[in-house]
Amino acid sequence: MGGLMIGSDRSLKQVAIDGVTQMWISRLTSRDEAGKAHWRVVAIQEVPPLDTNESLVWVDCGFSGVADPAIVAIGTWQRSPSVDSLVNIRRAWRPSPDADRFEDLLPSEITCIIDEDRL
Repeated sequence: MGGLMIGSDRSLKQVAIDGVTQMWISRLTSRDEAGKAHWRVVAIQEVPPLDTNESLVWVDCGFSGVADPAIVAIGTWQRSPSVDSLVNIRRAWRPSPDADRFEDLLPSEITCIIDEDRL
């Protein structure tokens, strides 16, 4: 589905298994002779089912005013001519500083905004 690197040896990835969405943190364990990366999953966060109008977002979010591309949030998009904002955020997580587990975040401290120049 999608993913991003966390530092040089960890990744955050969204997967779906048997209709269940999960977020995975994986650690790079080695590269083979051809340079192919081998990963080990170190943490799994199951994403609760979304309501019809909700989205799972993990781009352009911040916590307490500080941008963090690894934040994952569930909420509803509020559209406007210049900015789309995620509102009614009910759950949010991010990888812990050591990136080996997920930490729950206070939804009221999360902002997710997409400016019109990104649309």
